[in-house]
Amino acid sequence: MSHFSIKCRNCGKELREVYCAFCEHCKNALLITEYKESQFKEDNNKKGIWRFNWLPAHRADFEQFGAVVYKSERLSKNLGLENLYIAFNGFWPGKGAMLQTCTFKEFEAAVVLQNARENNLEGLIVASAGNTARAFAHLSLVSDFPVVIVVPTMCLTEMWYLDSSLPVPTLAVGDGDYSDSILSLTGFYELPLAIFISQRGIYNEKIAAQVPMGRGMPKILKGAGISHSVISKRDDFKVIEKKLRDVYKKNKIHVFLLSPEIWERSGSLMQDARHRIHPPLSPLNKGGIKGGSCIVHHASTPKFTRYEILEIVAPYLDNKVVVCNLGFPAKEMFHIKHQPSNFYMLGSMGMAASIGLGISLSTDKKVVVIDGDGSLLMNPGTLATAACLFPGNLTILAIDNSAYGSTGNQPTLTGTCVDLEIVARGFGIKDTAKASTKKELVDAMKDTGKGLRFIHALAITGNRAVPNISLHHLENKKQVMRFIKT
Repeated sequence: MSHFSIKCRNCGKELREVYCAFCEHCKNALLITEYKESQFKEDNNKKGIWRFNWLPAHRADFEQFGAVVYKSERLSKNLGLENLYIAFNGFWPGKGAMLQTCTFKEFEAAVVLQNARENNLEGLIVASAGNTARAFAHLSLVSDFPVVIVVPTMCLTEMWYLDSSLPVPTLAVGDGDYSDSILSLTGFYELPLAIFISQRGIYNEKIAAQVPMGRGMPKILKGAGISHSVISKRDDFKVIEKKLRDVYKKNKIHVFLLSPEIWERSGSLMQDARHRIHPPLSPLNKGGIKGGSCIVHHASTPKFTRYEILEIVAPYLDNKVVVCNLGFPAKEMFHIKHQPSNFYMLGSMGMAASIGLGISLSTDKKVVVIDGDGSLLMNPGTLATAACLFPGNLTILAIDNSAYGSTGNQPTLTGTCVDLEIVARGFGIKDTAKASTKKELVDAMKDTGKGLRFIHALAITGNRAVPNISLHHLENKKQVMRFIKT
């Protein structure tokens, strides 16, 4: 029998003890943990944090040191206090403090990982660029439980792990924010999206750099035409429930700005393991690329334009969900082979593979992403996510003409120092193929749908003069959704 239970504070129902618990009877209910023993105590036969009876875990599969409490001497004397005790969370072997990451976040990470193990999860994705990331990375190896750390690219140089934690995979997402994707994808296609943002910089902020963004966030949202609500006190939670209904009923975007104030009132072994960005082997300058160490040499040369490649592969797209990259690729695909299962991107550059990956995880139907070199270079991290999740029904066809075809054929780096097939294999996609001839393209497309596959199709630069897509973007969305549901 478990020593604790999870209950819904709204209706009083006791929930099944699972890793991600939710109340089936109430919406937006607050869940609480109740322990069978009402008195807090510890078991001296157990070690570290596991000796406490108020933890949502049933066993201790790995060691986790706890905090150290000691009686102060010099500080207590200076303050004139006789019985001053200090609780220390960090690394101080002389006092018996053995938190190697020097952060109390180890306690959180230990309990979360142990609970995940007990509920048979296969791994965790942790979005953090600070102490939480360091703690989870360290304990991922200690507990032998897979963890992937996700951080913004701009934070890579600020990350630091223990040397032993460096093997833990860290996935960087693109610099800046996702405002383009929010507006040209979610907003444009009228999809529901609720965004919860912790609004730093407005309440008891101790880091000055957080103040400008925190204060400016409402203006940024207003400028983007995105509605928002400020949640700063307990009564404001009623606003969340009402606004969430509108988000999903009316297919709207709404942001909830959460003040840190609401949480306040709710009851040197270290090594600098920063990721460093190295300069390219052959730096660009006004004279072009120096030397030849960075030049990619393919075994074969391109034979066809993107349009001609699409004509060759079109017969192998029947009854498949096709996510087509924005600009000329989408227009050419619509002209060559329109079908109700084709989703044509009209914005959100770099997101084709991400959309296709999401669809492949929600359906058994075969999914083909028609992407380009420029878009993949903009968001290559999606390949790592695809390799990790490994959907068995996804094929990514990367048509590489070494140019930003829709904006004037400016050259991309695939014509000089990047081989997309090698990039895909480096991210962990094992089934890859390079194709330039008709036979190679046909053979590669015949094998689609048998697992995660990446096809690197070499193309000649150039666009076909075809009309714009006549299908309304919302009708396009509806057609694809109906196809997926059938």
